[in-house]
Amino acid sequence: MIRAILAAVAVLCLASIAHAQDPAAAKKLWDQVAAPTAKLSNSCTAEIIYSNRDQKTGKVETLVLTAKHCVDTAKPGDTQTVDVTSYDARLNAVKVTSYLADVAGRAASSDVALLRLRDKDTWFENVIALESAEAPLLFGEDVIAVGYPRAMALTLTRGALGPIDRINVTGQEHGYLRSSTDIAPGSSGGGLYHIAADGDWKLIGIATAGVTSAPFMTFFTSIDEIEAYLKVAAPQIYAAKK
Repeated sequence: MIRAILAAVAVLCLASIAHAQDPAAAKKLWDQVAAPTAKLSNSCTAEIIYSNRDQKTGKVETLVLTAKHCVDTAKPGDTQTVDVTSYDARLNAVKVTSYLADVAGRAASSDVALLRLRDKDTWFENVIALESAEAPLLFGEDVIAVGYPRAMALTLTRGALGPIDRINVTGQEHGYLRSSTDIAPGSSGGGLYHIAADGDWKLIGIATAGVTSAPFMTFFTSIDEIEAYLKVAAPQIYAAKK
């Protein structure tokens, strides 16, 4: 019996290793999560969530999601710098393209902000897919957080999803998704992802805060808050899905 259990565990471990090294799975992770993740003004993280070329004018509209506290001090007319990094097959950063962006809006009561690139010519093939606020989230399910902690290289951490916790981060008590993924200053605005029912990586939250003394406790503004804001501030994102 013990031998059978050990054999089963070994098979599971090998399956896990094979999955982690599967080139197709790695490419999907890169295309769906890493490629559309950007560094914001060297101090936060942001996600490209929409890029669309108008068929009549040829002009492109690109929208970028981040945490509101990352742009709270921005005044009208101030620009943010959105850095998109390209890597080679050895994961060396080979090119950083900087785009200027304006703050298109901030949510009234949640840690969500939207930026619009000034560049009207560049179309981004890879954009972050947003999970539906109606999709079930499972306690303990595997999640990943992706961002630029301490303005260093793109970083992915893995963890498990926890329940909604009510804490005071921005001056008032609010509900945040909790997970055991590690984040650090600079991760703010970075995405929290799970594998959706269709097998794709989808964003379920953006990093808002962490507990320094407890690195396994990190807090994310949930997709419920993000969707509620974006459906008003950028309905074109959801119209494009229909």
